[in-house]
Amino acid sequence: MFRFFKILIALCIIFSISSLSVKAEIVDGIIAIVNNEVITQGELNQILLPIYAQYKSTYTDEELLQKLDDARRNILYQLIEDKLILQEAKRVEVIVDDKEVSGRMEQIKSQFADADEFKEALKSQNLSISDLKDKYREQIMIKRLIDYMVRSKVEIAPTEISRYYEEHRNEFNVSKQLKVKTILIRKDDEDPESQAELQKKIKEIHKKVKEGNDFSKIAREYSEDPSAVDGGDMGYIEKGQMMKKIDDLLFSLKPEEISDVIETGIGYHIFQVVEIKEAKVMPYEEVRLSIKEKLFQEKARDRMNEWMNSLKENAYISIK
Repeated sequence: MFRFFKILIALCIIFSISSLSVKAEIVDGIIAIVNNEVITQGELNQILLPIYAQYKSTYTDEELLQKLDDARRNILYQLIEDKLILQEAKRVEVIVDDKEVSGRMEQIKSQFADADEFKEALKSQNLSISDLKDKYREQIMIKRLIDYMVRSKVEIAPTEISRYYEEHRNEFNVSKQLKVKTILIRKDDEDPESQAELQKKIKEIHKKVKEGNDFSKIAREYSEDPSAVDGGDMGYIEKGQMMKKIDDLLFSLKPEEISDVIETGIGYHIFQVVEIKEAKVMPYEEVRLSIKEKLFQEKARDRMNEWMNSLKENAYISIK
C-alpha cells in the first residue's frame, strides 16, 4: 500500500511502547529539510524506538546495527514524502473537520483501559493531546489528498479485467479438494502394552461408522483429534497437505466412503470423505472483482510513484 499507511502503522506502534522497558534519548537535532520545514531527530526516534526494541530481541551486534540503519533510512524517506504530501495538502487547502479528528481520538482512547492509561502512553512518548490531534489531522489531510490525486484518477476498464483473466488463467486454477472428517485414537507411548486395547477400541469404532452410525456423533464421543468438537470436521484439504500415507488414502476414496483404519506415529485414524470438489479454473464472474482490485492497486501504486516524483522534483530536500 502507499507509504502513508506505513507511517500510520509506525505511529500506531508508538502506543504500545509504554509496555516496553527500552528507553532512548530524544535528540532534537535537524536531520532533514523539506522546503521550508524541518524533520528532527526527535521525530525519527519517536517512530524508531519501538522498532529498536523489536530488533534488539531478534538481532545482535553488526546485524542489529545494519537493521537499525536500514530502518532509520526507510523511515526518514517516508517522513520526507509525508512532509511533501502534507505541504501540498496545505497549499491546496485540504480541510479537515474538527469532528473528524475528535472521532479518531475517541477511537484511540477506546483502546486503553481508562483515561489515565491513555495519558501515560502519551507521556511516555512526550506527546500532548494537542500533539496527537495535530498528527491525526495531518494524517487525514494526507489520506484525503492521496485519494484525490491518486485513487480518484485510476480507472479500470472492463476489457482490462477480461484480458487479464484470459492471459493469467493459471492464477485461477483450483486444485481438487476433499472435505474430510476424522476420528483419532492416540497411542500411549508411556504404556506400549496398552496398544492392543487401543487397537481393539479403534476397530469397534470403525465397525460402528461402517454400519452407518453417524460419523460426527461418534467423532465427538470418541475422537482425540482437535476436530472432535466439530464432529471430526477437518474442512477442505488439497493433495500434499497431509503426510503421503494419509494423502494417498484420502484421494482414493469416494464421497461418503469410510476409510480403513490407518496407523501413524501418533495413533489410529479413520477418515470419511464428505465431499469432493474437482480441480477447475475459477469462472470469470467469481474473480472479476478481485482482478479489478489487483489492477487498481497496481495502477494506483504507479500513479503514486509518478506523483511523488513530481513533488520531489519541485522541492528542496536536504538530508543532514
